[in-house]
Amino acid sequence: EISQDFTDNKYNHNDLGYFTNNNYMDNYFWMGYRWLEPKKWYNRINVNINGGVSMRYKPWDFQNSWMNANVNGQFKNLWWAGVNLNANAFENNDFYEPRVEGKVFRRPASLAHGFWVETNRAKKYSASVEFFNRFSNRYGSNGQDYSIRNQYRFNQKLTLSINSSLQLRNNNLGYATMYNNDSIIFALRKRVTIENIFNAKYNFNNKMGITFRARHYWSRVNNNAFFSLQNDGGLMPIPGGIDRDVNFNVNYFNIDMVYTWQFALGSFINVVWKDAISTFNTDVQTNYFKNFGNTVESAQQNSLSVRIIYFLDYLSLKKNRRT
Repeated sequence: EISQDFTDNKYNHNDLGYFTNNNYMDNYFWMGYRWLEPKKWYNRINVNINGGVSMRYKPWDFQNSWMNANVNGQFKNLWWAGVNLNANAFENNDFYEPRVEGKVFRRPASLAHGFWVETNRAKKYSASVEFFNRFSNRYGSNGQDYSIRNQYRFNQKLTLSINSSLQLRNNNLGYATMYNNDSIIFALRKRVTIENIFNAKYNFNNKMGITFRARHYWSRVNNNAFFSLQNDGGLMPIPGGIDRDVNFNVNYFNIDMVYTWQFALGSFINVVWKDAISTFNTDVQTNYFKNFGNTVESAQQNSLSVRIIYFLDYLSLKKNRRT
């Protein structure tokens, strides 16, 4: 498969309220092979290699390239497993991390590899585990991604699940702040990001049910060394650092609960409760549990909405009128 995504510098695709960027031409390829006939120890095996190159449309210049190879398959016990290798073999031009139009950051090449395992989802209890290791030779940057999903289906009515992820980044390079109104400062930093999501689903019957989702996101960035971004996209060390605390500690806690009742064909009543809390400070010493406690005790925003959707069959009304 060969494909291409292209948007010019005037295209606006934020119809749903979410906008990333435009002004790019991305070219992709995908090549795969599948063993679909079950054998002694597996049901199927999939192998594929894919990659791509991204260019800016105006001015026409290189952004990044990547290559990915992975193998995955299903065993006789209906478990799945896979391994993955991802490479950004060339230095990339990051035009967005500097946060200033016309500036660029030459992001170092990197390599990542990992694996994942998923148990049989048809069982009452199912789980999945993922691990990826990422590293770059420049500045000794490295990182690990861990995630685990646990789900238990008590019966046809009640299902509970917990999804947890942990991201560790050591000697991670990224934007820190603007200095003296004209200098863009990058930092070599240690980042820790933890996300936990709890989901509950209960069906009273085939027309009425409740879903509940609670999410806590915590990210901590501790800057260790500072650099000034140069005009050519390189970094110049700043001996002694800067006289400003640009560490950050951010927490988001959200609850989304939805009650749905289908009271007629195509007609619904939805009652939605949303709770949102966010905190931001420069304290990078407080541990996860203390952060969570401080977050749930902070000011919060609650909203309650009721929505009624009624399906009106025009043909039935027309028929009754004739009668």
